[in-house]
Amino acid sequence: MKPPAQRIKVAILDTGLDPAIPAIEAHKKCIQRKKGWPLTDKGEEMVPADTDGHGTHVTGLLLRMAPDCDVYVAKIANKEGKPISPARVAEAIDHAVNVWKVDIISMSFGFTDEREQGHQKLREAINKAHAMGVLMFAGASNTGAHAAPVPGPAFPARHSNVFCIYAGDAMGNSSRINPTARTDDYNFLALGEAVKSGWPGKSPYSMRMSGTSVSTPIVAGLAASFLRYAYWKMPDNAPRCKEFEKMQKWLFHVSTRRNGYDVLSLSTFFRDESNEEREIFLQKLVEGRLP
Repeated sequence: MKPPAQRIKVAILDTGLDPAIPAIEAHKKCIQRKKGWPLTDKGEEMVPADTDGHGTHVTGLLLRMAPDCDVYVAKIANKEGKPISPARVAEAIDHAVNVWKVDIISMSFGFTDEREQGHQKLREAINKAHAMGVLMFAGASNTGAHAAPVPGPAFPARHSNVFCIYAGDAMGNSSRINPTARTDDYNFLALGEAVKSGWPGKSPYSMRMSGTSVSTPIVAGLAASFLRYAYWKMPDNAPRCKEFEKMQKWLFHVSTRRNGYDVLSLSTFFRDESNEEREIFLQKLVEGRLP
């Protein structure tokens, strides 16, 4: 019998977390309660409280996709939609990479204007994380085709070392809030409309939300599940699956091109393909034998 596969570490950069609600409590072994950013006044790490709800919602979605991962929470905003400091995000990324040693970072936010102070520091943090083999996922934006001052995906989703995630409905159709699909890159799309997940407050402690901020943790969780599978099947070669280009090839493998978007299927690899088909693909992927 094979030993348990290595647990994948995922950092959520959002508004914090309420670990007491049912959707999160059910996965309490995954939450690194004694790890959190920013540090407390005493210089200690602790899961930062979520006074908004958005961070709890996206964490719940990640855990549904990857119930065996280890989750680390960094609070980079107090409320969804409020201004976020690029420099603060950069510090959170650095902490996730250098202290927590995460494999994946999920970022359900974006900046439309890279001229703001702190963006150079954020770009540097992203490049360092990429060099360390960390996979980063970010929401494309919810502003449709009219984003200003730069059309297309927001930053950091448009960064070449970050996976840009779009939102769609349950039928795989692109959401109206998506930026126009790019013609020179992949446009990975996942469920992002009326998705139910945990929410702090009153019973039933859940809410439905829409947007690329919703589809992003779903894809990050999908990637985490694939990495765990790779470590289980090929523990010696699995680290190669963390290479950006290889994860890109796997995501493309489980997607279908539709109206310019690469619509991800959550069942293609894990349910629709046989064990033999999965193992053959994985072998080709790590050996670099895929087109």
